[in-house]
Amino acid sequence: MNHKRASAVSIIGGADGPTSVFILGKREKNPFRRIQHALLQRKYRRKRKTAEHSVVPGTHTLRETIQYAKERYGMTEADASYRYYTERKRTMKGSLISRKKPELLSEDKRIPPPEDLNDEKALKAWEKQVREWTAMRDREIDAVSGEDFPMEYHLFVADREGQGRLEMEVELLHDALAISYSGGDKKDMDAVVKDIYRYYGVSQEDIERHTERYRELITVLSM
Repeated sequence: MNHKRASAVSIIGGADGPTSVFILGKREKNPFRRIQHALLQRKYRRKRKTAEHSVVPGTHTLRETIQYAKERYGMTEADASYRYYTERKRTMKGSLISRKKPELLSEDKRIPPPEDLNDEKALKAWEKQVREWTAMRDREIDAVSGEDFPMEYHLFVADREGQGRLEMEVELLHDALAISYSGGDKKDMDAVVKDIYRYYGVSQEDIERHTERYRELITVLSM
């Protein structure tokens, strides 16, 4: 982080985890970086427009999508013994609560970093605040009972013979799907993720109303 640009940190519940940290900076003054950012944004907008034109109506249920992923990509269900299971489940639970019943959690917190990020003492104190808030949020999520926020969570994993690990999370009560990967060739793994999301699909109503399901598909196809 450049200490001249960083201005604040917000920790929020979101799709990327129960606690997502955002650095909120000032406008980039370097003209070359501004041009670079503008080109990247233009490239993303082109990809997004292409994705929007490529989507056609057609849906499958989450259970059908699970079966598809099992048969096509060899995914198997993981249980609590899987090293990332608890973390992944908490992440999805926190994300869903934040979106659907935010009143069950305390308000998101904004934690300003020190003005001088070269000040190691101040930086460590700030990092401690972030860690403590994150740990508190995790405890809050864990404390939400199944009665207050019921879930039917499943995690499926495929180790692709040294070509990366694919994870697919499904929550059946709230119609949530999340797919991620680590390792392997990015182009190949992106293609797998896009294929599964396309199979899950969207309806004509999703397309017309730009529902969350539609927006998620477009975001994935724009990768």
